[in-house]
Amino acid sequence: MFKRKILIIDDQPQQIRLISHILNEVDVEIAVACTTDQALSVMTNIHPDLILLDVQLSDKDLNGFEFCCRLKSDAQFCDIPILFMTANRDNYTIDQSFEVGGADYIAKPFMSSTLKARVMNQLMLVREKRRSQLAYDELNQFVHTVSHDLKSPLLLIEQLAQCLMTQNLSESKRQAFMSQMIQKCQQTTEMITRLLALAESSNIEAVQEKIKIDTMINELVLDFKQLYPNQTFQVKVSELPIVMGDGTLLYLLFQNILSNAFKFSHKVAQPVIEILSVTLTDTVEIIIRDNGVGFDDRQAQKLFQIFERLHKTTEFEGTGVGLVISQKIMDKHGGRIILTSDGQQTIARLIFSKNKIIF
Repeated sequence: MFKRKILIIDDQPQQIRLISHILNEVDVEIAVACTTDQALSVMTNIHPDLILLDVQLSDKDLNGFEFCCRLKSDAQFCDIPILFMTANRDNYTIDQSFEVGGADYIAKPFMSSTLKARVMNQLMLVREKRRSQLAYDELNQFVHTVSHDLKSPLLLIEQLAQCLMTQNLSESKRQAFMSQMIQKCQQTTEMITRLLALAESSNIEAVQEKIKIDTMINELVLDFKQLYPNQTFQVKVSELPIVMGDGTLLYLLFQNILSNAFKFSHKVAQPVIEILSVTLTDTVEIIIRDNGVGFDDRQAQKLFQIFERLHKTTEFEGTGVGLVISQKIMDKHGGRIILTSDGQQTIARLIFSKNKIIF
């Protein structure tokens, strides 16, 4: 566990020694500075969780209030809480401490217990703020993930509904379309359920059942072909293994990977997508290869960072979350994803341990 960092800024060395001695009883890492220039130099190397700042700095340029204003106007440092230290107890000094952006103040001379209590309170607030931000980020990621993963089935349902409304279909064809729509609605409901569970608990266990990957792939291929009616795809599906895993999560996994294969290859003259498996000593790889636009292989790891995209949204739509959720699903199955591209083809390798495969 990383120690929280505190920066003490005071032009009196004896005060710095006293404060450091008191805070050594708290589990923190302490940095010190006697001038604002020294403080800025320190802050470029460590980003402190809290600053203890003397109001009456005898700095040639700035006093404590002025330096606080400077920090609060700097995007790099504006989020760091500042606890002012002052020998003045008048209302003006106290009011100024808060008006310039200070989080709290403590009057000198102070008792060690009071200083520790004020410092620990600020560090607790920092921790809670970060937890809140993390929760918000996770919620934001979940919202984007759901919107991303539900788009394909909803588009297909929309197309089927339009066909029912606009085309003169036979009764058997109508029944087939209705059956397909019901199936997609059921799959979508199950996706939402599993995504919610995945978002609520990082410790959720993947359901273990026998999944025929080739059946799943062939169904998804038909769906994606319907989403690109003006393009003819050559799709080659070789014999694929049975995987022990969570059917809904694996469906989401292959939906995301195939979605990219179709999306990034549909603009080429003759799009080709191949799906095959390779058995190695300890693992089995399911490989999805396409001849689409590809990406800069040196930036492959960026693809697994939330909202990262290597293509402009004006070229290819997307939110940059599909591969993030795909990697999480592979993590749940004890596997991993490797993406490579050489400018002529893109290869997604889904690597499963042999104990997840039924031969």
